[in-house]
Amino acid sequence: MFFKSKSPLAIYAHPDDEVIGATHAMRECSQLLSLAFVTDGAPLEEDSPEYYYPNTPHLYGPEYIAFRRAEAKKVADISGISRPLHFAGLTDSRLHLQITQLLSGVRGIIKELDPDLIITHSYEGGHLDHDLVVAAIWKILSETQNNITVCETPLYSKKGEEITHNERIARHKSWQSMAVPPDSRKAEAMAAYASQQIDLQYFDPKVFEHYHFQSQSQLAEMAQIANGGETLYDPRDHQFILQLLRE
Repeated sequence: MFFKSKSPLAIYAHPDDEVIGATHAMRECSQLLSLAFVTDGAPLEEDSPEYYYPNTPHLYGPEYIAFRRAEAKKVADISGISRPLHFAGLTDSRLHLQITQLLSGVRGIIKELDPDLIITHSYEGGHLDHDLVVAAIWKILSETQNNITVCETPLYSKKGEEITHNERIARHKSWQSMAVPPDSRKAEAMAAYASQQIDLQYFDPKVFEHYHFQSQSQLAEMAQIANGGETLYDPRDHQFILQLLRE
């Protein structure tokens, strides 16, 4: 599927999401791929103190945001991506409070880059930011007549009492799908996100990546809580996805 695309675009919520689930796609599409991140990769200190001093050497603020962008650029270089990266600059883990800006930012990226393929998150209940981004993409595409295929990439989700990593989820059973080995430099790319090792330590750089392709609108599914109601965030936060659908 990737080799057929003439203008692929990968949109992820945070710098490091792409290296968890889409290194094969980044390598396959490298010369044509545009890569965009919706948030600044810097959750507020009161929300996530584990990322900041004294738990790490980093202080919250503009320097940390610049550091996260530099990490993303290094990973893009490792993956052979030559096009400039795009950053919408919204606040990490606060997308639910920035619904209007989220839709505007993603809509602007899609309009500017005019993709025929969008690679992004799965609607899987792993992180509210992730689900809001993919819901925003499906909503925006439902408003256009463009023939754009969406490729969802599972990152992590809840399965009973366990957290699954890079596993196919039930909603993709009727989609065109492929499971492939990651790029050979995935471990190097993951290591380049030095600030995110607190999370990336749980991901095996050798496991297969899953890609699921769909061109028919999935907007109706966004009205339901992801993953059959099993979410790693409070299921009551689905109200923010409903708010997005009403915008």
